[in-house]
Amino acid sequence: MKHYLFASHGHFAKELVSTIKMIIGGDHSLRSVSLEPHTSVQQLEGEIDEFLQLGDMDQDQYFILTDVLGGSVTNTCNKKVGKKNVYIITGMNLPLALELLNAPASLDVRESINNCIEQGKNGIIYVNQMIEEHANS
Repeated sequence: MKHYLFASHGHFAKELVSTIKMIIGGDHSLRSVSLEPHTSVQQLEGEIDEFLQLGDMDQDQYFILTDVLGGSVTNTCNKKVGKKNVYIITGMNLPLALELLNAPASLDVRESINNCIEQGKNGIIYVNQMIEEHANS
């Protein structure tokens, strides 16, 4: 089984999960954690550890998506790098998340993650320029 944790500063992760559920439904194992002004890094790490206790660490896959590289949320999640079947991706956005949740099971995990990252990048578009280019062609 695949488990997904969205981790961010503030309410970003919680709202992203809410948006994902609105778009594709709630059939996935989705969770969110947030670092709030009243939350300690130790509390955040405890919530991440709880997430990693879902299912079977030897069989299941655990995807952790974070908001920004170098931030305290990502740095806390990075302590889990090296654990079997734990994959951390930073710079989360909706196109990346949707692609990850809909990735074919037949793809290798690394290949799947790289495809998702590419889709996340492709979802960032300067619309004014795109319209201008389209109008001039």
